[in-house]
Amino acid sequence: MKITKRQLRRIIKESILRESAKMIDIITNDHEDVEDFNILANYALNNDMQGAMTDPELKYYIDKNEVSYLVDDARGWFPRVGTGNMPAPPGWDLNKVNQFMNAFEDEAYNSFNKKEAGDHGTLPAKKEREIIGQAFTKYYMLPDEIKDLEFQVRRKGGKPSNINIENDNQIGNIRAEDAMKQGLTLDDIIKVLRDSGAKERGKQRPVKHTPPMYD
Repeated sequence: MKITKRQLRRIIKESILRESAKMIDIITNDHEDVEDFNILANYALNNDMQGAMTDPELKYYIDKNEVSYLVDDARGWFPRVGTGNMPAPPGWDLNKVNQFMNAFEDEAYNSFNKKEAGDHGTLPAKKEREIIGQAFTKYYMLPDEIKDLEFQVRRKGGKPSNINIENDNQIGNIRAEDAMKQGLTLDDIIKVLRDSGAKERGKQRPVKHTPPMYD
């Protein structure tokens, strides 16, 4: 059986925590993978925000800005503690656990934003990425976000006049004037889009409509 690095990290982490008597079985299930929920439940039980923010398993969600998904799924399990095969540990209080979840979401979101802002400040093409982000009503975009975009260059007189741009959820547009305000040209924006791996659509051929035939 092949074990991924993430699974190995989890096994090591759980082994260390169990040996130090810090990790207990709160969320358990024989048919579903609930280990991340159990890790989160342990930190909630001990009101250990620092531990939750630095735990390798939970940090995986923080760095991907996916903590809200983890918390939403975990909230479906927490009310089951104290029922069936999941006895409630001493000190378990669902209201306090939910309060911890709210605080954890806020801390994780702030941490992600701080890291993202730091990346934006140090990565190249800062102005270009800000212009691309503004097309989607964002302050900026990072290269990993840009690579998921599609764009098409519109030209007048052989020169770029605007860029139609979209992702899975939004459609935007970058005009030549938008680039000029930052001392750039659309060619500068196009280069960043291409270098970051955005998909470029070519000019589409006009569709020929066949007139209907009547008897």
